[in-house]
Amino acid sequence: MKSFDIPKSGKRGSVVAFKSRFGQCEREHAPSRKPRTAAQQRSQSDFGAASARWNYITEDQRKAWRAYGRKVRSHPQGGQSGSLTGQMLFTAINRNQAALGLPPLDYPPERPRFDPNPVVEFRITVQRDRLTLKLTVSKAPAAHILIFASAPFNQGREYCDKFRYLGTIPAPVRGESKITALYLGKQDMPWPGSKIFLRIVQQVNGWRSLPYPFAAILPRTPPPPSQPRPRRTAAATH
Repeated sequence: MKSFDIPKSGKRGSVVAFKSRFGQCEREHAPSRKPRTAAQQRSQSDFGAASARWNYITEDQRKAWRAYGRKVRSHPQGGQSGSLTGQMLFTAINRNQAALGLPPLDYPPERPRFDPNPVVEFRITVQRDRLTLKLTVSKAPAAHILIFASAPFNQGREYCDKFRYLGTIPAPVRGESKITALYLGKQDMPWPGSKIFLRIVQQVNGWRSLPYPFAAILPRTPPPPSQPRPRRTAAATH
């Protein structure tokens, strides 16, 4: 339900406030009945481990994270943003490191300047009944490139805010990276005419870039050519 109250986000009692493409909204909290997937459990475990590690680094290291956190702004929520605490920044960086199987960082790394996104196009093709999802890559990636994908939708859809992490981009071959196996390992098989949304994210030393959006449509099978109707000829008169 759309709300005309002040911008807010999060759960309070049985009401959840959130911002959608339609504006500020509220809904009743409904606990999910679906069990957590293995990927969700791993993500939660990585977050918990990174948060707990904060208590095992030195005080000098914590001071360094606090000082750097004051320079970093949080993502805006409800029209508001603020600097991060040292623990918030430490947990975010090391959770991202753990997601790629990389070692934790005890001192804050400098925020990088990300190169232009090397992925320039997302295409879906079907040849001889073989489905292929391809990314066209302009050059060999200099950073870890993460792929997030939506479930297949009807092609008229223009907006998507639910993505699942597929993995890192496979090494390109002749300028193309095939992500079919990654996608079908996490999402349902798309149908002819369906649309898939992607978000491509670069990661360097635990820092992540803003997502680059892509979308592609699975072509429909062309209909058989129509047969011309036989022309009726006038009956001969005698």
